[in-house]
Amino acid sequence: MVAGVRAGQSQAAFLLRPTPMQDLLKVTAAGQRMPQKSTNFYPKILAGLVLYNFAG
Repeated sequence: MVAGVRAGQSQAAFLLRPTPMQDLLKVTAAGQRMPQKSTNFYPKILAGLVLYNFAG
């Protein structure tokens, strides 16, 4: 993010505080959903990439 701005590849980077777990629990306890991308946690696990060696 910041590296892209420094390199001139991006015009801006927004660093936001994560949603507090208490708020997340309140919303889910009320039977509601959080807005899209508001529960985007890091570090992410790798997904969608599976390698299998058929040769051996």
